[in-house]
Amino acid sequence: MAHPDGELATSRAYAHRNIPMAISSFCNHPLEEITTVARAVAPISHLLQVYTMRDSEKQERIIRRAEAAACKAILPTADSPVLGVRYNEVRKDFRTPVILSFLMLEWDSEKIQSQAH
Repeated sequence: MAHPDGELATSRAYAHRNIPMAISSFCNHPLEEITTVARAVAPISHLLQVYTMRDSEKQERIIRRAEAAACKAILPTADSPVLGVRYNEVRKDFRTPVILSFLMLEWDSEKIQSQAH
């Protein structure tokens, strides 16, 4: 969220150093684009971090996209089924910037903006 290139710049930097990269389920750029920009620099391995979801069909779609994007592994995250209350964000009425989406989770900017703390 700090820079428009976000994961794209990170992926290129990892490729320059030949370091495998884990991609978050909350990525703001398409997974396929993140893996492609790195391969233009050097062949590195990408892994996708995936939350355990109630919607098993969505979770399967995410995993299939990771496979199609040549991710080498899935990193399951089972310790955070519900996001905690972030009091500092509540006090400051923080919202994810309008221009961002969580594409892997199939959340567009409008859905993110509608979420209340």
